[in-house]
Amino acid sequence: MRSTINAPEMPSARIYRLCVESHLPAEGLTLPGLLACATGYDPAGRPTTSLLFQAAGQAQMLRILESSFDPNLTLVSVEWVREPSG
Repeated sequence: MRSTINAPEMPSARIYRLCVESHLPAEGLTLPGLLACATGYDPAGRPTTSLLFQAAGQAQMLRILESSFDPNLTLVSVEWVREPSG
């Protein structure tokens, strides 16, 4: 399932994709800069949620992770998707 969140894109922000091992409900997520949320399964059949979000840089991305996620969630991956537009 994929959900698009209506957050304005920040021109100076980098776009990141974060994947956690769990199905998180798109409604109710309060991740700053969240652009999209998609649930699925990894090759081993474990539930995953992929989140596309924007942050000014790696330091802000790490602060968002520290403040927004349950420490019991298993982080599968974090990847940089693209540089700021413009």
